[in-house]
This record gives sequence, C-alpha cells and structure tokens, in this order.
Amino acid sequence: MANPADLKNLKCKTEAEAIGKSDFDLFPKDVAEKFWADDQRVLQGRPVLKREEFFVDEKGMKHWLLTSKLPICDQNGKITGLVGIGRDITTSKLAEEALAHERSLLRTLIDNLPDAVYAKDAAGRKLLVNPADLKNLHYQTEAEVINKTDFDFFPKEMAEKFWADDQKVIQGQPIIDREEYVLDDAGQKRWLLTSKLPLRDQDGKIVGLVGIGRTLRPKAGGRLTAEQRGKIAPVHDPA
Repeated sequence: MANPADLKNLKCKTEAEAIGKSDFDLFPKDVAEKFWADDQRVLQGRPVLKREEFFVDEKGMKHWLLTSKLPICDQNGKITGLVGIGRDITTSKLAEEALAHERSLLRTLIDNLPDAVYAKDAAGRKLLVNPADLKNLHYQTEAEVINKTDFDFFPKEMAEKFWADDQKVIQGQPIIDREEYVLDDAGQKRWLLTSKLPLRDQDGKIVGLVGIGRTLRPKAGGRLTAEQRGKIAPVHDPA
C-alpha cells in the first residue's frame, strides 16, 4: 500500500501504479540499493525510528523526510514485511541548513578578525571568544574559557570592576569606543578600544552582552598621543 503523500514522493498518480513494484522500479539503482539494505535490517527485527534522510526530485531538489520503519508480523509472530512512515521536514531542514551556513560564515568572520570578540551571559560567563580574545586572556582554546567569568581570569579587584561595568551594559547602557588596556604575555600594556552591547533573545529581553576590543596602534615613536592618554581608563595595572 501507499498513501497519497507517499505517491507524491514516488511520482505516481495512483496507488495502482505503485502496488507490486519495488524501490528498484521507482528510484535510481544506487538509491534503491540503499533502501533495500535498510529494509533488510528492519525485516530482521531492527526498527528504524525518526531518522532523517532525503531524496532528490526530478528537478534536483532535496526533500527531507523523518522516517520510521517497523516490522509487520503475521498471527504467528513471523515478520512478513514492514510499514514505513515518512514525515516531510524539508522546510524546517532547509531553514536549519541556511542557519548553519549563516553561523559558519559569521564564525569565520569572528575568528579571523584582529579584534577581540566575546559574548557573556547575564551571570558574566563567557559564551563565545575568538582567537584575539583568547590571546588577551592568555589561553589557547575556547573550551578552556567557556562558562568561566572574569573572576577566573583577573585579580579580584579588577574582576569586580569588570562585573560592575558589565552590569550597566546588561541594564541597557552600551559602551562605545572606550580606551583601556590589558597586559600581554610579556607584561607589556596593550591598549584596546572597547565596545560592549546588550545581547537580546528573540523576545527582546537582555540575556547578556557582546564585546569587541580593538587593539590601538601607537603613534610614531611607539607612544600614544597625549589626547589618547587623557582618555584612557586603566583596567589592568601591573602594580
């Protein structure tokens, strides 16, 4: 048997066109062979439950199905066939693929920026860091940093300042282009132009923040200008 939804996938107009035929009559050989091997496992008593799979239509477009297959048994319990259900999830799957592609593009951009980029939740825990931010924190991998707070990275008095600073952002007060510094591995000051913006969920509720720290280049002679020095708020003092 085949219902109208299955007939559409098979490109048959009536059930009579499908009855008595196998997948080798209805699909390309390589696809049919995969289905055959799959069905044999079900006929041996190994059901398939909610597996994502796809087929390609005559226009070359992917159609995704959430597939389940169960053995059919006769009155003596002997397996005599199978029953299958395929739910069309093409729309949601294509949306998922598009979102994954956008995330990949965004992550590629973030990870290759010279600026330090990071995100924190409302409790101050790191959700995301890029290589430039890892360098500022003196860590090698993002996994070492995720879910940690500034209290894990900096002296207590400095972390408390960052915490108070972040809370203002989480309350809706963004920071734009503020100059401050951190120390590099050699103990030298690295000046940053810092911006922090509230991070909102789909309902507009602030759930954290996103920060960007751009390294400032010294003027000729390796020094910042007097105007720059006057604006800077030290955030990592060697003393």
